[in-house]
Amino acid sequence: MRREHLKKYWRFCTTRQSLAIHQESALVAGYTLIEILVVLIIAGILSSIAIPSFLNLLDGCFLSQDSCINEDPVDKGCGGDAKTRDTGSSGEILVQLRYSPDCHMTWPRVFARDSSSIAGTQIYVVDDEGNKYGFSTVRGGYNNYYGDMGPGYAVGACAVLPNAKKVCTQTAELMML
Repeated sequence: MRREHLKKYWRFCTTRQSLAIHQESALVAGYTLIEILVVLIIAGILSSIAIPSFLNLLDGCFLSQDSCINEDPVDKGCGGDAKTRDTGSSGEILVQLRYSPDCHMTWPRVFARDSSSIAGTQIYVVDDEGNKYGFSTVRGGYNNYYGDMGPGYAVGACAVLPNAKKVCTQTAELMML
């Protein structure tokens, strides 16, 4: 009888150890599974934020400034950090050279007291060799207007009024910013 009792006890112990080992491995596998799920959830959240932001960078002027020449600065995401680098004026209008440090791009902006005085005005950025970029014609109904972008190096902004009067900023060296 004693031997029978020892066999039952032995089976009980080995079964119990076996159960404990299975439970422990199940817990380890459970934590691993939970950790994997948490990582996947975090990765999904980050990718929903990071991937569109990265694609916006690719679409913007951050990788290739040439792709943004003659493009709208707001549409390309360059307007947010823009600074006025220089100003030129006449009695009728104020011309500004705008520059985006993040995009390394420039564009012209004009202001007038009266929107009818700048309707038809041609604005652009001009480099030190006379090349014109971001050429735009001001539409009626606006007393301020910005043009498309030009390169972010030695440039100035100009406006040519319908009466052929030309107003420009000084040429600014911008790549040092």
